[in-house]
Amino acid sequence: MGKKRVLVIDDDKDCIQLVKDFLESKDYEIITAFEGETGFAKAKTVKPDLIIMDIMMPVMDGITALQKMKEDPLTCDIPVIMLTSKDKDEDVLAGYKHGAEYYITKPFDLKQLILGVNLMLKQD
Repeated sequence: MGKKRVLVIDDDKDCIQLVKDFLESKDYEIITAFEGETGFAKAKTVKPDLIIMDIMMPVMDGITALQKMKEDPLTCDIPVIMLTSKDKDEDVLAGYKHGAEYYITKPFDLKQLILGVNLMLKQD
């Protein structure tokens, strides 16, 4: 069985690099996108096993991208972890309401991230 493929969508290049380096060290294949519209397009073409996505991004925000992904037959079954600094109760609830399977707030701990990734991909 090949490596699990994770699409990371965030406009913060430092955050993407941190997540990419960490998950690659755990033997995941990482694909990146720097805003929601590109991320949505990549999700349809690369069919990742998991998407990790920010909310606040230019062009298309993460909630809009999440809604489009959950409505599209090509991407609706891909689990999504929202990884964002939007930490108010209503933000978290909006993420879950629009289809996110897991929600992590920034700043985040890498242990929390790998627990969420393993939970979504049903890994140990």
